[in-house]
Amino acid sequence: MRRIPARGLSLVLAAIVAATVLMAAPRAASAANTIIKQNETHSTWDLAILGHFMYLGGAGVGLRLGIPVSKTGVAAINDQLKIELGVSFRYWWPRLYYCDPRDPWCDEYDRRAGFGGVTIPLLFRWDFFLLEKLTLYFTVGIEINLIFQQWYWDHSYRSFWWNPVVPSLSFGVLVNFHERVSLRVEFATSGFNLGVEFRL
Repeated sequence: MRRIPARGLSLVLAAIVAATVLMAAPRAASAANTIIKQNETHSTWDLAILGHFMYLGGAGVGLRLGIPVSKTGVAAINDQLKIELGVSFRYWWPRLYYCDPRDPWCDEYDRRAGFGGVTIPLLFRWDFFLLEKLTLYFTVGIEINLIFQQWYWDHSYRSFWWNPVVPSLSFGVLVNFHERVSLRVEFATSGFNLGVEFRL
């Protein structure tokens, strides 16, 4: 049986979820009142548990904590500005990432069993409350790569620095199926994220 590359699976999953959200949005709009013009007060903290699916082939898990900056947002609409902090662990599959021939250890490519590391995101997040059941948001900031390790098939490994600080951008939606619980769907520069967000 032919195996589907991990990168292909990530893109297919992202497309399916995006299509589901886009098809559900018009139906939700007809069934719920638009609240984007209501300049409401929002002061709750958020905690999200996310699964990461990297575009280049890989997966991971992470936590995000959203801290309110402005209770009434920054525009004359129903919005909110937050600082989002967190931690993530990501792992890239073997032989699915680019090996630069100029790299002195590129000749070890065939012995690699993948690599992974810990990432700390520092983000600004802007929420737009479109409907009672649907929230749109954007994030901008940086991701700090603290520890990265390269594993080999002989169970050896080595630590290295890989782009210590990288910019981060994302676009996402929250499907609010409960007063304090939402499905979180996010497309970021590093990959596709899917998880659950809790309002504390």
